[in-house]
Amino acid sequence: MSFPPPSLQPLAKELAELLISRKETVSIVETACGGLISASLLSIPGTSACFKGPTTAICLKLASRVRASLQTTYALAESGTTGPSRPAKYRAEIKGPGYCALAIVGPEGVEWEKELEVEQEEGRERGENMVSFAEGALKGLVEVVKARGAGKL
Repeated sequence: MSFPPPSLQPLAKELAELLISRKETVSIVETACGGLISASLLSIPGTSACFKGPTTAICLKLASRVRASLQTTYALAESGTTGPSRPAKYRAEIKGPGYCALAIVGPEGVEWEKELEVEQEEGRERGENMVSFAEGALKGLVEVVKARGAGKL
């Protein structure tokens, strides 16, 4: 898998190296880039040391705030550990490579949370985990939208 796009690879690598060497961190909120900034940065091994992402409980709070601020019907927040190895700066609430916290909020108090754990086979790449996380998030959003439409939420 060739990711990120060639024009973003050196920038993401440089940013990760700068932040890690200075023991600084970053968190990113995106709209127009559709997650490409975060994905580019997270594709660089070792970025768990500088990229801060939330737990499931924090994802739920973030999704609630984003939904209210942007006045959308639904909001989704996710965070996890792409791997392939355990982060050098490990936080106890994060389960390790292949873990992703997902949260969705919607109208009338709809809340959905899930912890996704992707099996880590030999040779599995970060990008594969990122795709699995995105698939899980989109499946969850489809599930919530369908369930609400059927009156099940």
